[in-house]
Amino acid sequence: MPKKIPDVREKILKSAEKLFNHYSYEEVDMRLIARDAGVSVGTIYYHFSDKPGIFSSAFEKSLDKIFETLERIKTSGIHPAQRLNQYLTFLYQVTSYRKEAVKILFLEGIFTAPADSKYKQMSTLFEKIKNQLVIDIGTILKDMMPKDRQIEENLIDRLIISTLGSFFTLNERFPQEVEENVKYITNALEALINSKGIMLKS
Repeated sequence: MPKKIPDVREKILKSAEKLFNHYSYEEVDMRLIARDAGVSVGTIYYHFSDKPGIFSSAFEKSLDKIFETLERIKTSGIHPAQRLNQYLTFLYQVTSYRKEAVKILFLEGIFTAPADSKYKQMSTLFEKIKNQLVIDIGTILKDMMPKDRQIEENLIDRLIISTLGSFFTLNERFPQEVEENVKYITNALEALINSKGIMLKS
């Protein structure tokens, strides 16, 4: 009995995710995915129009699960400083095991303008990631500020994006020092906000 179409599509996506995590985006092509999945290249194109499409689809489900966990941390009700620590620690764990894909999803996607990106066709996926991280961390930081002393949102967004850049760079260069990396970024965010005359709740 022939396999059902959804089973074939899922098999392709699993192979694509594995390969994109192991090799750089440029090294993975439709032939490699087809060989790993045990299907023809024509079958790949039946389900996906191009490589950006299969890349986005391969990581859509895992990103949803990641953001579900981050949402639980953000709304956990514990002290906001602890929430920020847990949020950044989990983000580190996520990005540390996705060695190759993370460079596109979190580095290229967040810190490169769409016009300058080599991966313009995946701009929707990148925007989803960037917006979610900025919203989540911004929400936690606002909970750490006095209610009568809040920073305007566009300034908070810029602070978060700039410090996340440092965070991912530290994680890549010093992968064994997660606690120190999280502490460094937390202190950097606090210092930037304090420079605006606002003291965070300890």
